[in-house]
Amino acid sequence: MARYGFGGGKTDLKIFVLYVMRHVPDPVTFDQMSEMVLIDDNINYFLYCECVAELLEGGLMCKEQDKNGREVYRITPRGGETGRVVESSVPFSLRRAAKETVLIVLNRIQRHARLEAHVIERDGEPLASLKMTDGRDAILQMELMTGSHAQAREICGNFLLHAEHIVDRMLRSLLEPYGDEDAAEPDGGPPDWPDDEPA
Repeated sequence: MARYGFGGGKTDLKIFVLYVMRHVPDPVTFDQMSEMVLIDDNINYFLYCECVAELLEGGLMCKEQDKNGREVYRITPRGGETGRVVESSVPFSLRRAAKETVLIVLNRIQRHARLEAHVIERDGEPLASLKMTDGRDAILQMELMTGSHAQAREICGNFLLHAEHIVDRMLRSLLEPYGDEDAAEPDGGPPDWPDDEPA
């Protein structure tokens, strides 16, 4: 990490947590919030945990469950107003660095929200179920039969990490002009036509 000007105690850290959370439109997990807050070498993790607990107790933040059952955090209207009033005490260099980090984390969250990858079974066979959306409609949706659960998990992992690159390569391949010589023969080669002989 770097140093962006944080040099205060618990009160200053609470103000900074509120400042960060005011710029987060949707609830986030504790790890996501921590990534956005713990950007300065001078911020102590254990003090940060105490601050979050006290902000929750004071009603400036709240904790809830999202649709996937994960524990997520958001700022309350009272916390937002308090943060707005006192945020000028946060050093400018720290505010600027926080905004950049928040954008990075939010972009990652939005990207993951558009991707789905699961290992499923059909008739006892493992499949990799992949989906990419634009936030509303499916851009790509497919199920790939695999040789093993391990292979299906690897496919799902690669898709989550490199979905845009994979979809781009697929589209390029599908849009590439192919000649008749590139057409695959059916299994077993060309069909056997009966001899054209008079009956």
